[in-house]
Amino acid sequence: DAAARKEVYTRVQGAGATVHFVMENIALSDCADAERVEDLFRMARLLPHCPRRIDPDLLAAGLPGDPHFSTPVAAS
Repeated sequence: DAAARKEVYTRVQGAGATVHFVMENIALSDCADAERVEDLFRMARLLPHCPRRIDPDLLAAGLPGDPHFSTPVAAS
């Protein structure tokens, strides 16, 4: 619940405390940190709606896409 989380963020910040999300590598101590945590919740809600596989016909079409996402990183 977003309202309950916001209350927790406000209380943490008001107490001058920090909450550590170890698996996410985030320490919550200010508004910017709270926004990063909320980004994770938004992504988690979207994941069930994301494709699980890429249609082989799309791959065979050779569409250019964004090179940052579609080009494999060369091995060093």
